[in-house]
Amino acid sequence: VANSSVLYTEVSDSDASLGHWIDAGVTSIFTDHNVNWYSNDPPIVSGVLATPMQNGTGIVTISFIVNDPDLNDTLQALVEYNVGAGWQKATLSEESSTISATYGAPNIENDNAWQMGNASGYIVTSLGENTVTVQWLSAMDIPTADLANAQIRVTLFDGLEMSEVVSSAEFVLDHVAPIGLADFVSLAT
Repeated sequence: VANSSVLYTEVSDSDASLGHWIDAGVTSIFTDHNVNWYSNDPPIVSGVLATPMQNGTGIVTISFIVNDPDLNDTLQALVEYNVGAGWQKATLSEESSTISATYGAPNIENDNAWQMGNASGYIVTSLGENTVTVQWLSAMDIPTADLANAQIRVTLFDGLEMSEVVSSAEFVLDHVAPIGLADFVSLAT
């Protein structure tokens, strides 16, 4: 690009061992010595859905879609809930039988800052969009919940950048046993 009017100054390639500087008249960014150049796009989360089980366990099934333009296979996720008092980290089931994904086998460790995805099993995207399903043990986090505006949100991390935060629609979360049924009498015969 000898006739370029663009002058690149103070920019060196990412392979510092070569010590090359980019010069519009001498060095192209497409030459072989720029071996360590890369870009990173943040991962993408979508379709966050929370479905409470109707069996009194307090388990809420959470599913979300994960994608990464860089086809990253070391994604992590943070799953949080809000019941009107701000966002809190959700306690997810760590049992492998309660975790599913289109591709791979993500691992959950609630003690980690990003509780889903670690060296024992990251969220993968090299094969494409990945739908992940986990279980929130909501009764452990909020045992007396009885509300209609609970929400879940998911944030992804690819080791360099976080995704946008995506929330579920509001849903009913009820851990309170019904009262006033002591005098209930069935008239069925």
